[in-house]
Amino acid sequence: MTSTLKVDKAIPSVRTGKPLTAETVDRAIARGRRERDRDNLGGHLRTPSNVTKRSKGGKANVTARTP
Repeated sequence: MTSTLKVDKAIPSVRTGKPLTAETVDRAIARGRRERDRDNLGGHLRTPSNVTKRSKGGKANVTARTP
């Protein structure tokens, strides 16, 4: 199957004839939000691997790991 890049209202798109999965859409939205947050903070946003998740007690248990 071959697809061509088309521009509709200044938005490039490729039509494949198949719908995107919910997982693909969720990942794209999350990536866009991470990029926006990083840009808004001037690149000072820590990556998820540097921050621990909440403890079982519900309180934030944030520790930054230094290399």
